Amino acid sequence: MLLIALLLVLQTPAGSPPAAPKAAEPVPTASELELPPGARVLYAIDGHGLDEQRIDHLGKGLTALGDMNGDGTPDFLAGSVSGVPGLTQERGFAEVRSGKDGAVLLRVDGLDRSTKEAFGGDGFGIRVGALPDLDGDGVGEFFVGGEPGIEAPYLKVYSGKGAAVLRVFTSGEGQLQGLYDPYDLRPIGDLDGDGRDDFALVCDSKTCVLAGGSWKPLRVLDGECVGRSGDFDGDGARDVFCRFQGWRPAEGCSAGIVSIQNGRVLAKTKFPDAGSVQRWSWASAGDANGDGFLDAVFFFYDSPRTTWTSPAKERRFLAQIVSGKDATVLREWWEELETEGDLGDVRFVGDLDGDGCDELAIGHATGQGSVSILSGKDGKRLVRVASKGWSFGVRVARLGDVDGDGCGELAIGEHEHGKCAGRVWVISLRNP
Repeated sequence: MLLIALLLVLQTPAGSPPAAPKAAEPVPTASELELPPGARVLYAIDGHGLDEQRIDHLGKGLTALGDMNGDGTPDFLAGSVSGVPGLTQERGFAEVRSGKDGAVLLRVDGLDRSTKEAFGGDGFGIRVGALPDLDGDGVGEFFVGGEPGIEAPYLKVYSGKGAAVLRVFTSGEGQLQGLYDPYDLRPIGDLDGDGRDDFALVCDSKTCVLAGGSWKPLRVLDGECVGRSGDFDGDGARDVFCRFQGWRPAEGCSAGIVSIQNGRVLAKTKFPDAGSVQRWSWASAGDANGDGFLDAVFFFYDSPRTTWTSPAKERRFLAQIVSGKDATVLREWWEELETEGDLGDVRFVGDLDGDGCDELAIGHATGQGSVSILSGKDGKRLVRVASKGWSFGVRVARLGDVDGDGCGELAIGEHEHGKCAGRVWVISLRNP
């Protein structure tokens, strides 16, 4: 039996002042979804939309967390880029939500830049992630960041117990002199032997390796870290997968394995020719073939992106899974969309069918948004769930066991549900 549960996050707005979060709906309307046999809706959470003079867009950021409140159930973090009618963007926010019932456990808000003329918000809440326990209180931490490309983007590290700010990384300042648009923070193991995890702070075209505890920069790597691979060069430290600029194959975009110890490129994969595809879309790391090395998947647009639309108007994407062992291409295929649209989230979600290989969740942001789970071993589509809204699946995260049946669930963001309010669907799917 393959059990997957899907949890769709959309929440409550943040601005000045923040609106109160809505209670979870124990039995939401399942008719909005196309579910496989055996699926059941556990609960749903709505944000605030146009009818309430708010635009939450909750679910724009989404990540799984551990048990943050000690109730034995894993929790999750959902981010929102808040606004009001007239397309005025206010400060974003992120909330730690109970995996048990969707209740708000903690909330953090971005900077209030609503007085600025051109662009009031800072995109806070789009970038979110889980971190290990950094302050020794037995509870894991989390980070929240803003939209790359806006004025002075920043990333904040928060305590999971009380939401105290532990660290702030601001583009071009402090440890980030000469580095811009920090958007991800990944633990990469103890590199300096001090007994603490060190971290990769991922920025635009660069990755800054930071010492855990002191946050002292150890080195800067070329490329943006996608995730850890295996110990490619046998030096006792796991290396990292990085993607390299530019955006189009003709400009030399590629990916490869980089030594975490000295920054040397150990192996490199050249992406497809410019005549085949125009630029990449998503990347994620997981063990696709069960060899103990984290592999990476990359998706490429099939046509030039000369005009930005949301969602895009694509019909297919070229996908490649690249080995973390030797940077060879393990599998390549065309991911076909049902109608014109864009890719949603693309993420390895662990071994769901017990074959030793991590499965891959792929969101399709089309007229009818959907999330499919593909076998990491052979690419077979194992399960699919769809919504009537295009934004279903723009964010995906695998949670722990929320409903106590011994199997982990998935969280899925649909930030445009309900006139831009958003909704959290908690769905348990059983597929023989």
